[in-house]
Amino acid sequence: MPEGGVNLIIISVTAALTMTSVRVLLRGYAGDGTVLKPVMRAVNRHLAADATAGRFVTLVYLVLEPDTRDVRWINAGHGPIFLFDPTADSFEDITAQDIPLGINPDWQFEEHERIQWPSGSILLIGTDGIWETQNSEGRAFGKDGL
Repeated sequence: MPEGGVNLIIISVTAALTMTSVRVLLRGYAGDGTVLKPVMRAVNRHLAADATAGRFVTLVYLVLEPDTRDVRWINAGHGPIFLFDPTADSFEDITAQDIPLGINPDWQFEEHERIQWPSGSILLIGTDGIWETQNSEGRAFGKDGL
């Protein structure tokens, strides 16, 4: 096994268990999706109480109403959300975000809302692993590449 291989495995297992915990907490608190802030605050408090060694989780908690195309979301430190409007052939970068989960147990997350997103639009939520990926020359793929 390569040097440091054991540490990599431990970090991967810890990350997987943390994400599993967040998923369980979200499912436990989410209910019917009518409220977002209390859910995120509760999940954050639990995660912050259990977090060690600077562990945190980025997350977008989003509720889409298909009949009205209304969208409500909280962005806990995750990369930007992109909206592609095919009618206008344009991308919009939705940058509103809070801090990641698990950093500050008392953080007051902000809910954002957008009414009637354009019909046929595409909502893209990526991870930093996409735009930080490097080609053989060491250049990052970047958000423009995405």
